[in-house]
Amino acid sequence: MSPEPGECLRLIAPGGIGRVAFSGSHGPTVLPVNYVPDDDAATVSGADVTPWAGGDRHLYIRIAPHQITGRRIHGL
Repeated sequence: MSPEPGECLRLIAPGGIGRVAFSGSHGPTVLPVNYVPDDDAATVSGADVTPWAGGDRHLYIRIAPHQITGRRIHGL
């Protein structure tokens, strides 16, 4: 059973590493991203985001979800 949207938001609230999926030119594409929820702030400056792969990053995007869903992944 998938978590409810409120539970999903609670789980991602601390920020961290996630994935963004989209339909790319070669089909479905999933990329790892560092993220921080911005609580509808006017700008996303990248403050408090440290790239997991290291190095400088100067591109920040804002994503406004139309649907929030989740999956529980349990260890073996």
